[in-house]
Amino acid sequence: MNLIHSLRTILSRIKLDILLIAIAFAGLLLFFIKPNSNYDMVFMFTMTLLAIIYLLFGFAILKPKKPKQNLWVVLYGFGFSIAAMGLVFKFNFLHGWKQMNQIALVSLIFLLLLSIILNRFQWFQPYFQLLKSRIFFWFFMVLFSIGFPQKTYVTFAYRYYPELVNTYNEFVDNPCDILKFRQFDAAYEDYLDKRMPPRNN
Repeated sequence: MNLIHSLRTILSRIKLDILLIAIAFAGLLLFFIKPNSNYDMVFMFTMTLLAIIYLLFGFAILKPKKPKQNLWVVLYGFGFSIAAMGLVFKFNFLHGWKQMNQIALVSLIFLLLLSIILNRFQWFQPYFQLLKSRIFFWFFMVLFSIGFPQKTYVTFAYRYYPELVNTYNEFVDNPCDILKFRQFDAAYEDYLDKRMPPRNN
């Protein structure tokens, strides 16, 4: 119990989830500014780490005030974790997972129902006020990720690689066309060769 209390105290003081969110989106912004960099990996790694922390240590970050709130805080951590992984899949290089919108929608419905149900209990309302900013943030991010077209992201993020963008769009329009896939795969390999520094033998 002392270890759990110490962990909760440390994470609550540094607001670890907010710090990781800031680092993740700073990395994504830098990648948009400099597409031939590896800053997108900062976003992927940090958001994945955040999802794991929410899932395993949500109780320490979200700080329940009463013992009977522990279960609900764990459920909120689970919902936030799904939302974070949805963003990872959305901006997963050029291979945005087709089921990303379904994942994001599940997290949105889950958090919405959880908030509606728990907000009806008077004992939970003060704690809900503390969580409200995080809940609204993830609501907004999930809605944004659902509404933001993958093609738009690829076109902007890889604007200096028109061949890659063109072959990607053609492949997305014709996902069953093996030739389109091979053209896209070749363009992607060429992009990686240009992006990665040469190896010293």
